[in-house]
Amino acid sequence: MLILDSTSKSIQAVMSGTPTTTNPGFVTAYSDNTGATFTEGASDGALNGASTVTLVAAPAASTRRIIKSINIENCDTAAVTITIYYNNASTLRILTKVTLQVGDTWTTDGTFDTTGALKSTVGTVNLANVSGVLPVANGGTGQSTYTAGDTTYYASGTTLTKLSIGSNGFLLSSTGSAPQWSNPTGITVGTATTATNVTGGAAGSLVYQSGTSATTTLNLGVTNYVLTAGASAPQYVAQSTLAVGSATTAGSATTATTATNIAGGANGSVPYQTGSGATTFLAAGTNGNVLTLTGGVPTWAAASGGISTGKSIAMAMIFGF
Repeated sequence: MLILDSTSKSIQAVMSGTPTTTNPGFVTAYSDNTGATFTEGASDGALNGASTVTLVAAPAASTRRIIKSINIENCDTAAVTITIYYNNASTLRILTKVTLQVGDTWTTDGTFDTTGALKSTVGTVNLANVSGVLPVANGGTGQSTYTAGDTTYYASGTTLTKLSIGSNGFLLSSTGSAPQWSNPTGITVGTATTATNVTGGAAGSLVYQSGTSATTTLNLGVTNYVLTAGASAPQYVAQSTLAVGSATTAGSATTATTATNIAGGANGSVPYQTGSGATTFLAAGTNGNVLTLTGGVPTWAAASGGISTGKSIAMAMIFGF
């Protein structure tokens, strides 16, 4: 109940700003008591944005105005904030400051929603005035001190647990029940079958397995060297060390039975063996020369004795006659 007992006292209201579409409406009810008569009265109207509006005017002289009720409804399409004052000779006393959602009604008995249900407003807590450590149950951490880099997580109880910062380059992983910092070199990538990038190695290096789940690299070989299999790892070797023909080993080369091209030689040269696993070339002879043997080595010689002689020589070289 509010009482205005002098001509300098009234009840006023003002909004925090201009409404979106419609000013809130108000209705008041009161009774005037002169000591000899008792007269009931009422007033109604609308607020006017940021301009002050009188809800209940001051009574006449020698009259006490007893306010029975004040109702203010938010008729706007957005929430509005209203401050209601007790004005005593221009000294303003705040009775309430309320934010009304669309359709809400403030009364001297409380604030009601569009269904007529009484609304409860939880006040703001100034944590600067709270002493002690706020527990988890009240939205706190239960911790009072921290070190730079600490990570908090819940394990059990009413206090969050702190995980100190890990070593440089370590990764945050899980133990299955709590977070932890782990060295990436000790992390197994589950059952993954592919890797986008492999640590280490220089430009041109080849990646190969040196053992179960162990990967290493082979540096790029010398120009024109070929990749062969060693006893337990790939290797680069010079082509000159590779056996061709019926040789079974040459370094770590696999046996070859044919050769498409033989290194060396010039146009018209004839390859021949100088020993087991050793090949060389006989340069092209003079036009009309015939192939013969000198000391068991093929050579070119001028033809003599006609075609039959040349044929005999050739037959001897080819068939061993």
